[in-house]
Amino acid sequence: MDDVQNAVGAPTRHTYEQMVHLHHQQQLHSQQQMEMNNRLMAELEEQRRRQEILVQQLHVQKHQTEAHEHGLHQAAAASVKQGEQLEEMRRRTSARWHALSAAPVLAAAAPPTTPAAAGVQIVYGLQEMPKAPSFNGNTKVQMRKFMDQYEAYAREVNIANHQRPGGAQIQRAPLSACIDPLAVERIAFCEIGKPSHELTEDDWRVFFLGAKDCDPVDMSKLDGAMAKLKMDTAVQSAESRVSKLVSDFEAVLVRLSMEGFAEAKPKLTVDYLVAAVQPPAVRARVKELMKLNENRGLKKDARDFKRWLSDYMRRYGEFEPMMAAVVAATPKLDKLSAAAKIPKAGKGPKVVAVVNVDKVPMMAAVVAATPKLDKLSAAAKIPKAGKGPKVVAVVNVDKVPKSNVPVPSGRKPSR
Repeated sequence: MDDVQNAVGAPTRHTYEQMVHLHHQQQLHSQQQMEMNNRLMAELEEQRRRQEILVQQLHVQKHQTEAHEHGLHQAAAASVKQGEQLEEMRRRTSARWHALSAAPVLAAAAPPTTPAAAGVQIVYGLQEMPKAPSFNGNTKVQMRKFMDQYEAYAREVNIANHQRPGGAQIQRAPLSACIDPLAVERIAFCEIGKPSHELTEDDWRVFFLGAKDCDPVDMSKLDGAMAKLKMDTAVQSAESRVSKLVSDFEAVLVRLSMEGFAEAKPKLTVDYLVAAVQPPAVRARVKELMKLNENRGLKKDARDFKRWLSDYMRRYGEFEPMMAAVVAATPKLDKLSAAAKIPKAGKGPKVVAVVNVDKVPMMAAVVAATPKLDKLSAAAKIPKAGKGPKVVAVVNVDKVPKSNVPVPSGRKPSR
């Protein structure tokens, strides 16, 4: 019987143990699954946080990229403007010495000449031939002066060629023919570094164009020269004053070998021109106007400032004659003498009584009645316009009672 029960209970016990074991495994599996889910959730949260950080970084990079792009646009615009300024400076410099910087142009073939009319003879005088300059210097200033002279000579040759009929052209003298023979060997050996017989026209052109490079600016010399620069108020036209001021400013730069300073340093150029404005009242007003926000851009371009100053001086010139007339009509107050300043305590203003006798002129009566006027100060003799109060009583004898006639001290009244 026990064996039967054991045989029947063994599978049941075995099945229960399996179920407990299975339940335990399921719990472990669900716990592992939950831990895995928690770990995945944490990883997802971390990935979401990292994604937000990356998005923020992308936004920052986007702003930086936009700022860099804006800066690149500004730099490109500034580069274009600077290139235009350099091109303008190069144009001005090349236009000044175009005869040396331009490539030599061969003379065109002369067109067939038409025979002159009968009885007409064309004679070319020696005055039509421009004279070439000669160079015997060694400094940049002398080289610049020679290039200016050669440029003027080249223009004269071109004008003469245009005016000559028949196509007969004047050949321009080369640079090598304009050098003093005593200076050729020195320049060839010391400056160019070639034998004189090997020098070409290009070598001479490069040698002279090297003087275009300005030396470092000596601000002390420039400040000293600009301190003497003043607007000429004797010029009648107000606009012409500005033009003459700019011309004098350029002359100072040329004398100091500082060409191109106005383009390179527009702010200093404007400051120098403002300091030279005359009269002082106008200069003070110009300084106040330059501080306005709308006029700040004028300090970046000397040409715009020159146009603005010309317009302002033109408007000032319309009222300048009226201002001068008002100043001339205003009397200058003389200094009061010590006797006419302030009366001391106990001393009042002097009263002079002039007695006018019948049939005696007024001026004669005044002179006769005031014998001590020469002892008075000049300010107390004759009152001027605007001076202190002085009382002069003119009394007619025939109209004033005897009791009212003033009697000098020390005299008895007449009966």
